[in-house]
Amino acid sequence: MTNALGIVACTNACLDYIEHDHDIRILRSRVHLGDETFIDYEELTAPEFYTRLNNDSSLFPKTSQPPIGEMIETFETLRDEGKKDIIVVTISSHMSGIYSTAIAAGNQVDGVNVHVFDSKTVAYAEALMAIKASELAESGASVKTILKALEAIREHNHIVFAVDTLAYLVKNGRLSNAQGFLGSMLKIKPLLHISDEGKVENIEKIRTFKKAVGRVIES
Repeated sequence: MTNALGIVACTNACLDYIEHDHDIRILRSRVHLGDETFIDYEELTAPEFYTRLNNDSSLFPKTSQPPIGEMIETFETLRDEGKKDIIVVTISSHMSGIYSTAIAAGNQVDGVNVHVFDSKTVAYAEALMAIKASELAESGASVKTILKALEAIREHNHIVFAVDTLAYLVKNGRLSNAQGFLGSMLKIKPLLHISDEGKVENIEKIRTFKKAVGRVIES
């Protein structure tokens, strides 16, 4: 039986770092480091990214979403391969504009139904949704069945994490400069989580990174 349903995920699912045998197309963000711009993973991998940051403390990384033209091209390619429906799993709409842009791109492609699903999360939880969608699509499940399965995963995952530096939280606007300065002086390491709405929120302020990691494990 020919699978007439295509699966797409955004680069924030980190599927490039997970071994799998599924045909999941990736919408790749751009990573900006100083005056250089890279296509995520294809031109700059995660190890290379962190090596650059460690070697140059002046760098402040920024990202931008995949161009809408690339999204349209991806959807058109899947359509031309015989797909009648496409399910697109994206990073939380509160973290990026990829969700809304994917909807706009889907509306510009004729001959295929594009269903954009807001994972309300990122990284492994998003990847799990994309892989599950692909598994179900390969078994012949309907779009409705797949979307219900994704909703179940979305409702039953909880990401908790800690950061070793407040610098990037301050620079990207998640903490004020005053909070960042005070936190750095007191060696505060915030314990963060992704809320049910898909927002990054502070749970607790902890004095050392080691203790913060311990609280992540406890959570």
